Amino acid sequence: MRPCPNANRKRYYTFAAAARYRAYPKKRRPPTFKPRMDRMRTREARCSCGSLRVTCRGEPASVALCHCRECQRRTGSAYGVAAFFPREAVVVSGAYADYERPADSGYRVLHHFCPACGSTVFWEPSRKPEMVAVAIGAFADPDFPGPSKAVFEQHRLPWAAVRLDEPGIRPGGSAPSQPR
Repeated sequence: MRPCPNANRKRYYTFAAAARYRAYPKKRRPPTFKPRMDRMRTREARCSCGSLRVTCRGEPASVALCHCRECQRRTGSAYGVAAFFPREAVVVSGAYADYERPADSGYRVLHHFCPACGSTVFWEPSRKPEMVAVAIGAFADPDFPGPSKAVFEQHRLPWAAVRLDEPGIRPGGSAPSQPR
């Protein structure tokens, strides 16, 4: 902050700066500002053998459950669940192999999996080039937010009933556990 020029020797600051300093006692300085990225939660997803790791900063932009046939084949389960993070919030470490396929939507999807154990950990949907999808099972976190939407429900197996997550409520009706 630069003082405003004045003939007398008092210091005058801009209105916003003066308001910030008035809020604190004279001997105490305002807290230093830390960029938001420093305060965000960091999660790590990994493959079964641990050689491929994906570190994600912040909360996912969305969590979606997919019932398409390709996700059923990829996971070996009734559906796949992905957390979408902004590309700049994702850091990948370890070797991975690629597999590209057409999605049911008509766009292409580039899957990345561990060459040692074969776990698909993350993928890049061409429909959302600014996002990276990470399999939520790779986080192995019971407090991970549940899916808020489901896609390709016309392919849902009849016995696979899934309740979508409501903000602040975990599946089963309990609130998220508090950090210890």
